[in-house]
Amino acid sequence: MKSATGPPFEVAQPYDTVINALPEVLTGASLKVQAVDPASGVVQAKRSMSMGSYGDNITLQLGASGPAATSCTVRSEVVYGLIDFGHSKRQVKKVTDTIVAAFGGAPPPPTG
Repeated sequence: MKSATGPPFEVAQPYDTVINALPEVLTGASLKVQAVDPASGVVQAKRSMSMGSYGDNITLQLGASGPAATSCTVRSEVVYGLIDFGHSKRQVKKVTDTIVAAFGGAPPPPTG
């Protein structure tokens, strides 16, 4: 399966605030949250099939990076297919932008 992982970024909220509110934020972005593990900082979500995709598995890795900041890495993997024509990379950007908009902070710089 084809996947993409975005660069780590920080949001300007404490870890507990982010991990507790993230399911609602992701649901608002048309993702179905499958699992949240506050101990490890892993959040798993899924995007259903659509006209342009067979669906996506989204994995977020969160961690406290200070008393009022949380680090985050987003990974997207297509459910079916070997080639995704940049779809996974676009999903990483979309989820990253959603999280930054909800919690504050700056998105990571674009990568080549």
